[in-house]
Amino acid sequence: GLIVSSAAGAEIAFELNAEFNMAYGAHAEQFDQADLNLRPELEVAFANGTELTLSARARWDSVDALRGRERATATYTQASRPWQEGDVSVELRDAYLERGIGAAHLRIGKQQIVWGALDGLKLLDAVNPQDFREFILDDFDQSRISQWSAHLELPLADGYLELALVPDTSAHELPAADAKFAFRAERFRFGLPTNATVNLEQRTERSNDPIRDATWAIRYSRFTGGWDLAASVVSGPDHTPVGRFSQRQNQADLLTRTYRDRTIFGFSAEKSFGSIALRTELALRPDRAFNRSTGAANPIEIVERDQFGVALAMDWQAPGSVFVNLQLLHEQIRDYDRALATPRSDTLATVLVRRDFRYDTLTTELRWYGNLADGDGLVRPSVAYQIGDNTRIKLGADLFYGARNGLFGQYDQADQVTLTLQQVF
Repeated sequence: GLIVSSAAGAEIAFELNAEFNMAYGAHAEQFDQADLNLRPELEVAFANGTELTLSARARWDSVDALRGRERATATYTQASRPWQEGDVSVELRDAYLERGIGAAHLRIGKQQIVWGALDGLKLLDAVNPQDFREFILDDFDQSRISQWSAHLELPLADGYLELALVPDTSAHELPAADAKFAFRAERFRFGLPTNATVNLEQRTERSNDPIRDATWAIRYSRFTGGWDLAASVVSGPDHTPVGRFSQRQNQADLLTRTYRDRTIFGFSAEKSFGSIALRTELALRPDRAFNRSTGAANPIEIVERDQFGVALAMDWQAPGSVFVNLQLLHEQIRDYDRALATPRSDTLATVLVRRDFRYDTLTTELRWYGNLADGDGLVRPSVAYQIGDNTRIKLGADLFYGARNGLFGQYDQADQVTLTLQQVF
């Protein structure tokens, strides 16, 4: 990176990250990904204490199997939508000002607000939506969709109170039906029978009212008795759509993806015990919208059910410089009936084992994700080598298994070998 002190007293730091990704599909026996990502980052610290952060991402994807034919979707607001032309897309990732105001700290602009503490899973990390271009394979800091918002943090009663207002109503970006990681499991079909999707026009209906449909969030955190405790509330449009079916005369039927309001009450706790750190998250989503099959001429309806979730996680610095992370996440719907399109419960488990060699220049890693309810999962071995301070090369694999109707098993034909080259300028 480059650091320059200007005559006006502002300190400027610039860095350019270049990343080249390749993925060879084991079943398709062809390259499914070959893209170049350029991520410039600029930070300016002014003499008056104000700081400006700007970052962008330019991506050239020569294969484009991950996005499919739909290059731009209606799930973004106009102010947040990436610019796309052919195989090239350009996205503003961060554009915010931050400054201390007395004991408080204000950050305003396009940003990510990250409150969850899980690795590769989400329960309370629910303020920003996500781009599922690579399912959950991409790092969340890259796949999370930044939004125009305001975030204020101030000390309160030996803790910290955070307030967030997000007038940007962007939602999850979902891959097109012909994309490599398109959602194919039955749980993502809104409860529609197979024959109802043969002649089906689809559209997205998302509000763009920054006042009526803004997301607001509040979080209070405090360290007490060796525990980091936090309670939060997030309220606004759900990032996950439900479907509304319309039967037409003499033309294709219509499926409208729409976004209902949701409220998430959350609690988290974290404590270290020597070489072990324990974390837990609890979430309650009252009256969340789900689809339900009716078996009638209008085959689906929207109903509301309470949903709760609990997550347990452990980090362990094991002997021999081995790092181990274990996680268990369980979500369940109350007052469940079999006509709901979403399963009654999901129980997800993850295991991460990492070991560094050669003075931390060589990193070996093994990740496992499993859905204990369906018996499917994902195995991700990798090895990375750091060449100097600014160059990194990584070789890995993504191996899916299980029934084709499972959360991970739906990608049992998407196994791939990956190569990533990273360079910092």
